[in-house]
Amino acid sequence: LLKECLTEVQRLKERYKNVGVSDKSQVFNSDLLEAIELENLLDLAEVTVVSALAREESMPHPGKRGELDAQSFILLV
Repeated sequence: LLKECLTEVQRLKERYKNVGVSDKSQVFNSDLLEAIELENLLDLAEVTVVSALAREESMPHPGKRGELDAQSFILLV
């Protein structure tokens, strides 16, 4: 599931390359701000998934023993 998440985040980052901002104002441009925030969120999502894939230790989960499954990881994030 995490590999699928990474693929989806990378796909969204590719789509982001085509994002344009139609508002060209120089004063508090909320369209530009939202576009920048989206880029930052996509970067953060990618880092989160990559770091989850790289984890070697497991975290205990209430009611479960052993490795944390991908769905539970997403809920924790």
